[in-house]
Amino acid sequence: MAYLPELGEVGRHEIAALAGIAPYNDDSGKHEGSRHISDGRFAARRAMYMACGVVIH
Repeated sequence: MAYLPELGEVGRHEIAALAGIAPYNDDSGKHEGSRHISDGRFAARRAMYMACGVVIH
């Protein structure tokens, strides 16, 4: 929560974008590229990844 102080102030789509877990498309005209996650706050993304890993295992 320290990496995302905006929690509670913005919507879920904005939080996903800030954390870097929102998929963005790579489309242009008729070209449909792959969806990928990037940018955002790396520390927040890493912390969520580690927390999910603990829950899964």
